[in-house]
Amino acid sequence: AGDSLVLAGDFAGARREFEKALPLAGATDGCIIRVNLVLSIEHLGDERAAAEDTTAAARLFADGLAVVDAAPQGCFSPGGSGAAGTGAGMQLEQAAERLKQKADDAAAGGGTPQHAEGQPAPSESGQESQLDRLQESSREAQRERNTGQERDEYLRDDDYGSGPDRPW
Repeated sequence: AGDSLVLAGDFAGARREFEKALPLAGATDGCIIRVNLVLSIEHLGDERAAAEDTTAAARLFADGLAVVDAAPQGCFSPGGSGAAGTGAGMQLEQAAERLKQKADDAAAGGGTPQHAEGQPAPSESGQESQLDRLQESSREAQRERNTGQERDEYLRDDDYGSGPDRPW
């Protein structure tokens, strides 16, 4: 349920769903749910920071860090019972680094959060994905227009000369 709320853009609702699901999940699923919860909280903090509500943003970033800190060790160890093969540990560590940076920025009164180099925020990667789809759609439409124009030019082409001499 939380995943569908994220796709709908309801990150506050997604946070509630992930928080409800976390105590009910097993070790592996718990790590994945924890990643989704942290990313939802991070996005909410980004929204507050963009609205220049640095106090609320700092509180949300601290909440996200608390979720990472509460993760069982199995989420971080590749051979552990938690997130083996899911990459959840790496995602939690990367999120923790981003959240620490963003919390520092919010505490310093910075408006827009700074993202770690090479680490796009989840909202940015979603926007980039949407931008890629729009660009591809634009290219496809341009190809179709070009094909139609070429066909029209071919049908109207009078450059073949006057044609063969007519015997009549």
